[in-house]
Amino acid sequence: MYSLQDMMRKIREFAQQSDHSRFDSCVVAIMSHGTARSSKQNSTIISADGQLLEIDWVLEQFSNENARSLAAKPKIFFFQTCRCDMAFKLAI
Repeated sequence: MYSLQDMMRKIREFAQQSDHSRFDSCVVAIMSHGTARSSKQNSTIISADGQLLEIDWVLEQFSNENARSLAAKPKIFFFQTCRCDMAFKLAI
């Protein structure tokens, strides 16, 4: 279980590693509570300290600009999050 700052740090550290040359692809799996927004990509992940992490922010960390050593490599993301208000209330 990670706080928002811990989650962001771990994601950035992995995405911005200078050498992913040993890998042909990238798979990211995040499991947590979440909240629903107007679209699936605008949904959020709830961290252990009850803060919200935007899924769009996670995806942006793996862009060719932000994750240069993963550029042109396939990336697969799994977000296993409930997307209801009740989960948000329980997390707080």
